[in-house]
Amino acid sequence: MQGINEAARPSGIGSLGNDDDERLFESSFTPRQTSEILRIKQNDRSVKSFCVAASFFASLDVRVWRRIGYILRQNTNVKYLSICGGGNVDVVGLCGGLQHNRSIHTLSLCGIETKDIFISLVPFLSNNSSLKEIILESCKIETTAMEIFSNALSNRSSSIEQIALGRRNTYGNGGLDQFILALKRGRNLTRLALFPNTIGQKESFALAKLLEDRQSILERLDLGNNSLNDESCIILADSLVDNTKLEKLHLGRHEGITIAGWLKLLSLFGNGSSINDVLRSNHTVWNLGMQDNDCKNSACSALGVNSFNMLEALLRLNCVGNKRLVARFKIILNHAQGNLNLGDSSLATGAMMIVLGWFCDAGGYYEVIQSLIQNSSIPLQDMRLDSIYCIVRSRPDLC
Repeated sequence: MQGINEAARPSGIGSLGNDDDERLFESSFTPRQTSEILRIKQNDRSVKSFCVAASFFASLDVRVWRRIGYILRQNTNVKYLSICGGGNVDVVGLCGGLQHNRSIHTLSLCGIETKDIFISLVPFLSNNSSLKEIILESCKIETTAMEIFSNALSNRSSSIEQIALGRRNTYGNGGLDQFILALKRGRNLTRLALFPNTIGQKESFALAKLLEDRQSILERLDLGNNSLNDESCIILADSLVDNTKLEKLHLGRHEGITIAGWLKLLSLFGNGSSINDVLRSNHTVWNLGMQDNDCKNSACSALGVNSFNMLEALLRLNCVGNKRLVARFKIILNHAQGNLNLGDSSLATGAMMIVLGWFCDAGGYYEVIQSLIQNSSIPLQDMRLDSIYCIVRSRPDLC
């Protein structure tokens, strides 16, 4: 760490005037970027972001990165910092000043394939309480780097809200477990994106621990284009039974997920043969990433049209804010589809009369169900009368 502190103060780095800075940066950047850096130096309130695509330049002098780090150290208005480029980035020089910054909210790094960056970033990641979002794309995060990154997150006084680790991250043995443990210690994470990487069955167990944590407020988990299979789906589905926070589980394209995985998800969201099965289903997740045609086609091919339509209807139901109504709608939907017969249940006569009232409410609940089953060819009135008939036939004591 001593080396980093020294890098923050190379000879003359803190005493350069505007003319010196202009000459230094013009040798490496466009006039527009040079002007922007000088405005950041002046702490211009209108400059909220700073992006450098280092891969576009043949070579950037070490002094340039150290000077940028020193300028960011003094700045209090830049909220978004993005650095893109491989060996062209002097990580140690940049982080020498960056470690003292306390205003950056979002850090985005792309294509920096060296563990030095994680060692150098530790002070910034640990001490900047304003930092809320971290994006690491194509940074080739392996075991050692993941351990360093996880420890830095664990040492923070405030929690990160959004983390995206994209492309070519292998994590190594146990790397993701340590990362998830660090995330569980923080309580503000709302979005975690791990795509496209190597997330498979082993990593699903680690993610399940986060999803089962009742204190987690994670709302979105992006796992598109990984290595998920049926076993992964089963692990994730089991961890979501009692989860009431996650709203989006983006699966994207996974050729390893077949009918067993999709049937498990269908059951998770309320396709059941008993009232208890439906009541215990997940009423929160409403998005599986099926806006992706590959994901949608894969699910439809595995489940068949009718079961796929049922899955989509259950997900749409989960969009309804009142979860008591969601559970009621799902019971009606399963009865109407023939998955369960409410007449065969052990509901008391008084309770059954209330249930019958759900079906007879022409201006309310059943219209919602019909609107959700967009591809149903059964008219609303026929579906209602058929459902009531099934109940009354099984329970003549109601007549």
